[in-house]
Amino acid sequence: MILEIMNEISSKYDLTFVMHNTTKYYLTKYDIIHEIPKNANVISLQIYPKFMKIISESRFVVTDGGGLQEETSYLGKPCLVLRNLTERKQGLSGNVKISKFDENIIKDFIQNYKTYQRKSIIDKDVSPSKKIYENIKDICQL
Repeated sequence: MILEIMNEISSKYDLTFVMHNTTKYYLTKYDIIHEIPKNANVISLQIYPKFMKIISESRFVVTDGGGLQEETSYLGKPCLVLRNLTERKQGLSGNVKISKFDENIIKDFIQNYKTYQRKSIIDKDVSPSKKIYENIKDICQL
């Protein structure tokens, strides 16, 4: 099903597929690795800042992980979660759609992903390091 989704997406948009080693192992083991769309940009796991740049520059994200659901909720990036349900609440009333493995939900999301776009809630003027420093400075009375 995921390979079908990838083919659907890659027929309309550029597709970047982050291939985990475990995924590559099973795609090879079951001799279906060749079913990854030929025009897909297949990349390995990335360091966090580079990965977030890829996410922030994408049209939308399709994932099976709650962590990425949470990251996209902060960015306001449309996100389709390939699960029946999720333990995370971030983005559920906005940019995140749970697929429930329903073909109609998946196709609707791909066609209408822009309706899930939200404004980023990340304040680019805030520096977590500066906040930590200020708190430590106050505690230590520096």
